[in-house]
Amino acid sequence: MPPADPIHSTNPCKLTPPPAQAVSIIIVNYNTRQLLLDCLDSVSEQSASGDEVIVVDNRSADGSADAVAARYPKVRLIRNMENRGFARANNQGLAAAENDWIWFLNPDTRLMAGARDQILAFLCRHPAVGLAGTMLLNPDGSHQPSVEERYPGQRYAPHALGDLPGAIAWVSGASMVARRTAIDAVGGFDEQYPLYGEELDLCLMLRRAGWAIGWAPDSRVVHIGGQSQRDNTPESVWTKKFTAELIFYQKHYPPAAVQRIKRKNRLQAAWRLLSLAPLHWCLPKTPERTGKYTFYRMTWKMFR
Repeated sequence: MPPADPIHSTNPCKLTPPPAQAVSIIIVNYNTRQLLLDCLDSVSEQSASGDEVIVVDNRSADGSADAVAARYPKVRLIRNMENRGFARANNQGLAAAENDWIWFLNPDTRLMAGARDQILAFLCRHPAVGLAGTMLLNPDGSHQPSVEERYPGQRYAPHALGDLPGAIAWVSGASMVARRTAIDAVGGFDEQYPLYGEELDLCLMLRRAGWAIGWAPDSRVVHIGGQSQRDNTPESVWTKKFTAELIFYQKHYPPAAVQRIKRKNRLQAAWRLLSLAPLHWCLPKTPERTGKYTFYRMTWKMFR
């Protein structure tokens, strides 16, 4: 069990020195060949003795796996014969990992200088934190949202989650580092999620197990985002996102709260569709207007 004090622990770090502790970096890849190689380049620049990199390839069609094998023969490469999704593939990597620190990293990321040492130093300073996210940056250097203090729909179920440790609800799954003991205690990722929402669920499960969630702004990672889904239709993407939302609500909130959330989303979607319909059908279509119309149409459909 983690210490009682959530994040602001003043206990001295017992790792000497923290950066020397070995990390297992798990990268789940699907058709992001060049970005994956760029990511691995940045990882290799600051790897320490004992670190291992595990790439789980979900049957990419762009030669990703072969490219990794050719450029980085020491990377542990798991070639799936089907696209097993984000959660299942990460659990595969977790089962293969040998170190006590686990870094879940997206293939469309690049570690900035010192990112590895900074995140380990943060976790060392805060022994009550079971998992911590890093600072995420857009390619132009601007800050990317990567940490939240509330869960989706939480205001409709204020008492459902109980008294959870720490002020952070969840961090972006693009780059997060966990203690192996914490991840093992909750059984890893919930594999029923189709693609989105896995990190929300994992963070909540860790908090329910007594761990706090942390955020290390000094550990900086560039994140491009959305690359594995770039060839999918907006309808397909929104279907996956809304399916994940509904799984989260039904798993963690009472039925009455889930119905309130569905009703709120349907009412909002109906109002917005009525407002957008004349513009959508009578004026030349623009990407922004079409995107909004698709979003609310899928909301109306999925939250019935």
